[in-house]
Amino acid sequence: MDRARRTDLYFADYARGEAHPDEVTHGAGPVDRLGQLEARVIRDMRQWSEGVPGQIPVWESYRAAIGDTAAAETVATLDALIEIVGEAACRPLKRYRVGCACAGVDEANFAHTVALASDGHRREAVMIAALIVTASRAHQIALLAGSYGHALRRILAAEGAQRRRKLH
Repeated sequence: MDRARRTDLYFADYARGEAHPDEVTHGAGPVDRLGQLEARVIRDMRQWSEGVPGQIPVWESYRAAIGDTAAAETVATLDALIEIVGEAACRPLKRYRVGCACAGVDEANFAHTVALASDGHRREAVMIAALIVTASRAHQIALLAGSYGHALRRILAAEGAQRRRKLH
C-alpha cells in the first residue's frame, strides 16, 4: 500500500467535513462542553459516589427543586443506577474527582445513556450502556437511566425557574 496516498486518516485539519471537537456535544471532554443534563449527571454521579458527604448536597438540591417525595424517588433511582452500573461493569470504570473539569469516557457514556434514555431513544441508550456494562444488564440500566433523566430534567427546569424568579 502506498502510504503517501492513504486518505482514510485525517489529522487536525477536518478538511472533509468531520466535526470539529468544539462542535461535538456528546462524548468525553471538558464537562462544561457537555449539555446541561449530561454535565449535571456527571456532577451528581461523582458527588453521590463520594458517600454521605457528597450525597447530602445532591439530596438538598433535588429537594429544593422538586420537594421531599419526588427527591426521595430520584435519589433512590440514582443510587440504584450507580449500584447496578458498578455491579454490571465489564471492567473497572474510571470516575474523576468531584470538581474536576474533565469528563472521562466512562462518565460521558453514563451521562449519554441517561440523556438518550430520557429523550426516548431507548435502543441507543442500551447500545451506549453496553459500552460500560454487560449486555445482559444494559436494558435494565437504560430503563433506570430514563427514569432518572426525566426526573433530572424536571429538577433542571425547576432550578431554572427559581433562578429567573430571583432575577426579577
